[in-house]
Amino acid sequence: MMTAKQHREAEAKLTRYGKRFDLKLEDHLPHGVVMTKKGTVAKRQPRYVPLSKGYYQAQCSFRGLNCNGSVEELQQRLKANYDHGRDIQIDRELENVRHALFLHMDAEVSRVQEQCRIEQEKQQWKKMSLQERIWRDATRALKQSLKVEDVLRKSCHVIKPCCRGLQEAANSLGLAYECVDTDPKREAFDRFGNTRCQIVGEKAAVKRTAMQLVEDAARKRREAVAKEKARLAKMEAQKEAVLDQATKMADWDITGSWIVECNGLVEDYYVGKRPELKMEIWRDDFDLDNVRGIEPPTDEENSENSEDGTDEDTDQDMSDWDDEEKSILTGEAARIPRFCADFHFNVTEGTMRIYPPKKNRPAEGPFSVKDNPSFRYRWRGRETGEGEIMVDSDERVERILFGSHGTTFRGTYKCPFIEGVFMIKGTKIRHGNQQEQGTEHSWDDFTEEAWEVARERRWGRWR
Repeated sequence: MMTAKQHREAEAKLTRYGKRFDLKLEDHLPHGVVMTKKGTVAKRQPRYVPLSKGYYQAQCSFRGLNCNGSVEELQQRLKANYDHGRDIQIDRELENVRHALFLHMDAEVSRVQEQCRIEQEKQQWKKMSLQERIWRDATRALKQSLKVEDVLRKSCHVIKPCCRGLQEAANSLGLAYECVDTDPKREAFDRFGNTRCQIVGEKAAVKRTAMQLVEDAARKRREAVAKEKARLAKMEAQKEAVLDQATKMADWDITGSWIVECNGLVEDYYVGKRPELKMEIWRDDFDLDNVRGIEPPTDEENSENSEDGTDEDTDQDMSDWDDEEKSILTGEAARIPRFCADFHFNVTEGTMRIYPPKKNRPAEGPFSVKDNPSFRYRWRGRETGEGEIMVDSDERVERILFGSHGTTFRGTYKCPFIEGVFMIKGTKIRHGNQQEQGTEHSWDDFTEEAWEVARERRWGRWR
């Protein structure tokens, strides 16, 4: 590092009369008169670019020549004393000075940046809570706490989530330390320490606080268990009430509110409280010959999909789910029910169109859900993460079988971005009493055109 004086002296070496050393001096000096072969002065003489008097004085000064006189005198003096080898040596010496100044400036910039970083860190440290300071530097945080307060000497601090270096820091400063798990019965190992608490401070206070935390955690677990039992009991009572009402109906009413179970759509796809899968079913009036709502309708509109489920419940008896399609025409007098459903399955949400397969549609007379509980459905929707529409999800036909007087169902569900076909189970918690709601608009909310509009509007786009 240069001192301020050395820096000024180095800067002074690079300029004379406000100008720098010029190795290409010849370009700015007059040339001798060019003569012809006949001994006369040539019409075309070499040209040069004359500069200011200060320029020539500077070049004389760099080369150790007298700097007084007119521009012409200075030019003649430089021309008479021109030495290219000497000029190269002078240029090298000045280059060394420039390099030294560059290194000095670079070091100065680094020094200033480091000072700014340290000052910024000090300001950030002042704004941090004790928890944040411990995460940044446990030893420094505890030392500072001991200097400015008596909490660690007379009481204790509770740190959550855990910090790896806290125990070592506490031991080095002679402080008591304990770590307690507030949820020892958790299903998975808590790698981030979110259910554990660290207590550091005075020995008796640490032990007392640790015992209190364990007792509080046990009490909360008991309350949670009791709350869950009460919830299950309430749900069971709800189911019994719904079933009791259903047994008194002439035909099964599958409309209403449903709770759905499917571990494959929940496990590994949530944080915090376990999500609840839901469905709401209504009567609908969509075109049975064009369930997808595509013109012209396809010949395979109600064809069956023969893929098997991959969920843990696929080993159940599904013998009444006949994949064979019978070509029975729908008579004009037959009243074929159609249903729609809004669903939220944790990773996806959207709309279903539920309808009986052709083999279950009577040629004439009324349709009975009780006698024909097997239905098919197509769905459209979006994934719940970024809201991307699942284009062409309605190409696949899914199956759903109702039971227990229309208060339960089991069916298949294929999620486009999760491998396998899942089994879903539903339990009705409220009767819909044949409530009606059309899907004309909600069905169009999930088309390829809607996907393109959403893609254009979304900031990062999907693809």
